[in-house]
Amino acid sequence: MAHFKDKVALVTGGSSGLGKATVERLASKGVIIYVVDLQIPSQEDGGDIYGDASIKYRKVDVTREDDVANVISEIRYKQGRLDFLINCAGILGHVQPVYDFHTDQMHSTQMFEDIMRINVYGTFNVIRHAVGLMSTNPPDEDGQRGVIVNVSSVARSDGQVGLLAYSASKGAISSMTVPLAREFGPVGIRVLAIAPAAICTPMLDNEEYKWALAGHPSSAVFPKRVGRPEEFAHMVEFIIENHLVNATTMRLDGGFRNFPGSARSDDGTVQ
Repeated sequence: MAHFKDKVALVTGGSSGLGKATVERLASKGVIIYVVDLQIPSQEDGGDIYGDASIKYRKVDVTREDDVANVISEIRYKQGRLDFLINCAGILGHVQPVYDFHTDQMHSTQMFEDIMRINVYGTFNVIRHAVGLMSTNPPDEDGQRGVIVNVSSVARSDGQVGLLAYSASKGAISSMTVPLAREFGPVGIRVLAIAPAAICTPMLDNEEYKWALAGHPSSAVFPKRVGRPEEFAHMVEFIIENHLVNATTMRLDGGFRNFPGSARSDDGTVQ
């Protein structure tokens, strides 16, 4: 519990899915958590209480300079420290080929820009605002001052037709990991990314992406099922506790390597 008690975390995209599971797990350990998301509960000051810890919700667009600066300023003023940053905010977008040879339609430029801006720039934007406050924490016995965990995906290397923008964004997240860890290491901040395979969250649990949840079990080594958000949260906890893991992307996939099928339908079009 010494790793967590009275520590302060910022979790982006923390109102649902991977972020929500992470928030609940860290709060149960005594961490004070600021949840930033576009969709938040109606409480004025965030309201869930876990023992001595509290969860505070703030409506924040991670791509907006003022939104992120304001929540970091609040954490600095009210808590005086930031120990953990977990960047879960992101979007998947629609299944769309770069060029549909049946309809002569090209991939939406706007959707590509939206995915890259939220997934990549949003992560970068929160990190650059948060790391200054994190660096002022008193170092522990290892000299550590903080931990940053970003969300990549197995799609960074095993992407499917129709998911180019998402795969590119998650590849970028993985590529950011080593240079960030090298830059922040001298001040005692570790940086890692987690690359999950299919996990049953609202982002995948819908008609458009049912093929991803259905196809995952047959391609996993073991266990033969999709992942659970709680398993992602458990990996975040492990990363925080184990100081020797750093500067890498950790797969969370049950040995999964590629879907046996894809988003492509029998007639060759992308669903």
